[in-house]
Amino acid sequence: NALSGTAYFDTASASSDDGYVRLAHPLAVIALGTIMLRNNNSGRSTLELDGARGNIVVPCRLTISCRNNDTPAVRNLSGTNTLAGFIGLEVGGNRIVFDSEAGELIFAGTNMYIGSYQNARSYVFTGPGDFAVTGPILNSTNGAPISLVKAGSGTLTVASACTYTGPTTISNGTLRLDGSLASSYVTVAAGTLTGTGAIAGAVTVLQDGQLTPGVSECVGPIRIQNTLTNLGTIFVRLAKSDSALTNDSVTGPVRIHWAGVLQLTNIGPGIPTVGDRFKLFAATGYTGSFDQIVPSTPGSGLIWDTTRLYTDGVLGISLGIVNPRIVRVTIDRTNFVAQGIGGAAGYTFTLVSSTNLAMPLATWSVSAIGTFDTDGRFAFTNSITFTEPQKFFAIRVP
Repeated sequence: NALSGTAYFDTASASSDDGYVRLAHPLAVIALGTIMLRNNNSGRSTLELDGARGNIVVPCRLTISCRNNDTPAVRNLSGTNTLAGFIGLEVGGNRIVFDSEAGELIFAGTNMYIGSYQNARSYVFTGPGDFAVTGPILNSTNGAPISLVKAGSGTLTVASACTYTGPTTISNGTLRLDGSLASSYVTVAAGTLTGTGAIAGAVTVLQDGQLTPGVSECVGPIRIQNTLTNLGTIFVRLAKSDSALTNDSVTGPVRIHWAGVLQLTNIGPGIPTVGDRFKLFAATGYTGSFDQIVPSTPGSGLIWDTTRLYTDGVLGISLGIVNPRIVRVTIDRTNFVAQGIGGAAGYTFTLVSSTNLAMPLATWSVSAIGTFDTDGRFAFTNSITFTEPQKFFAIRVP
């Protein structure tokens, strides 16, 4: 039978280890009004969710005492399971640990520290599995500083408007922000900060950290409404489709302090080329410069144009050193087929020809206009006119 009323899953001890209570049926707690996890300070107890027989929803209120140890208060073992009710944190220690070993644990209700003491408290999300916080993490009722730590290799998705104002630290895995953080500052010590949400505080990306604007489904901006300092890697996707250019971006900072690495990748069907410009950053001020841009060039025969990157956040592409040349010629029935290398990726070339090599190149006839491929290679086919005793070809860029 399903449990009902209020369930006390430990002994409210400040030192004992009361083991765990495992929920393994989708309807096990469907009738409960409240679950109490009261072990605190050095005390240990864990509520485990095993969704192997079907995803579990815990609809009731969950009251958990904070602790001074890293034993998880709630552990997700398998399945996509949901804590749907209000989660209130009580006194007893400086942190509360949630662990996802596999699957995803969803926090659909409101989360708040409701204890009487005003010492700082932290939400810690750890484990190789994932979390989704769709309900807000609010500031405390009494002004106690509230912070968040992302540990473990899994992904924490924050899709709500969180009003806690303490620090947010990413030490492993990924924090995907689709909602907003009122956090006073965010530190990406290791792991990745990604998403299209908004951050009110300053953001610092340390050497082992990565900032990846946008989400896996599409490119987009992340909004930082304070200072951004990069000592790690900022990873940006570029996309070109026909003449349309889009990209991930960072918008809103008061100031950006640059160092570290800017890493770029093209995910579009088109080839970024000469004259293309991407607005990667929008800030009111910029200092410093990237130590490295990866890759070092946009493609064959191209160079990054950084003349506007450190003044208004625009990265361009310019023509580098090109030496297009024909390396293979074949005769296919009545056609002359040539292949070449040494061009600029995605850039236009003009094939000109003349029957008189002594004529100035500017007077040669245009035989074809083409585009170099991503490796700077090209090919063209020209029909043979048997009344011409000879014909000369040249590649002109542009």
